[in-house]
Amino acid sequence: MPHYARRVILAFCVVAALGVSSNILADDDDDGEDGDFERARKLSESGQIVPLEKILDTTRTVLPKGKILEIEFKDRSGKYFYEIEVLDQAGTVKELVFDARSGRLLKTKLED
Repeated sequence: MPHYARRVILAFCVVAALGVSSNILADDDDDGEDGDFERARKLSESGQIVPLEKILDTTRTVLPKGKILEIEFKDRSGKYFYEIEVLDQAGTVKELVFDARSGRLLKTKLED
């Protein structure tokens, strides 16, 4: 299956899961385990990190016609990040990295 087709299928899965803010992909220190989902939800509910909805609003402002492909929550030594992959109108996949505590966009990079 072509790389692009897999991303489109993943996008449909992500969009279907976004009905509730806690439905995000969570990864702890890039070890491949999806065990941080509950932690991200609790951190958001306690006000320690920005809710996913706010991050998605900013993402839609930065890339208004983009399609969200993937959402990840990362915990790197107690620093929390949201990583949002977006397919823009030109067909380029971009990753937006947000500080989960402040909601500030830290960087935008092209994905391979």
